[in-house]
Amino acid sequence: MKKIIFILFLTKIAFAQNLDSLYNELLVQHSKIKSTSQTQIQNTETNKCGFGLTASVKAHFNEFSYEQQQTIEEILDRPTLQTSIVSPSGFFRIHYDTTGQNAPTYNINDLAIACDSAYTFEVTILGYPAPPKDGTSGGTTNMTFMFLI
Repeated sequence: MKKIIFILFLTKIAFAQNLDSLYNELLVQHSKIKSTSQTQIQNTETNKCGFGLTASVKAHFNEFSYEQQQTIEEILDRPTLQTSIVSPSGFFRIHYDTTGQNAPTYNINDLAIACDSAYTFEVTILGYPAPPKDGTSGGTTNMTFMFLI
């Protein structure tokens, strides 16, 4: 019986260390994003995509301390951008800035058409499931996904 309790104790310690590691990695990635340009981020192997890290943090959100939860919410909160458009199919709302350093240097309408094209190919032709609805967070009640650029 003592062995089982000891193993459970070690498992709990390992899990707590994993949460701390997850939290610290989020802080590191966030500070890198804030302090470097997007081209520098894209050129580093470890910063290829933050989806896995974000998904793990969200999956274990309730297990973090209250202070950590507050910090995580600040980091993962959606930024407020200047404007948005809805793609021609109505599947996407694309949020973007029209001025400043974060303004796209390409035609936003071309991006909207490309998003619809990718959706049609992946969902209709290849048969992948549609992404989950974004609800009102994307700007309307029926958006499939939302882009922040």
